[in-house]
Amino acid sequence: MNPRVDSSQLQAISSCLSREICRPLDTLRAGLTRLLDDPARPPSEAERAHALTMLTLCDDLRRLTQECLGDVSGADLPESSRVSGPVSGAMSSRVSG
Repeated sequence: MNPRVDSSQLQAISSCLSREICRPLDTLRAGLTRLLDDPARPPSEAERAHALTMLTLCDDLRRLTQECLGDVSGADLPESSRVSGPVSGAMSSRVSG
């Protein structure tokens, strides 16, 4: 048995690992975005700050995963999980403030 892994096998393993790490991060991010944008139950300031911190950490961990394992799929954040609307404004004010 040859213990060497060729380049195509390594790329396939990296791709699978990257997807398996990023998929739950995308799901968590989408849930946090829905929570922040829910007009029926607006979050308190403390909840909002915590959720925005978690969104930032999701993005950072996803970016780190893609940098370390490579973004072999060529995909960026899914459109459904990108920050937009009220959350976008809150995040930009949090970053600048």
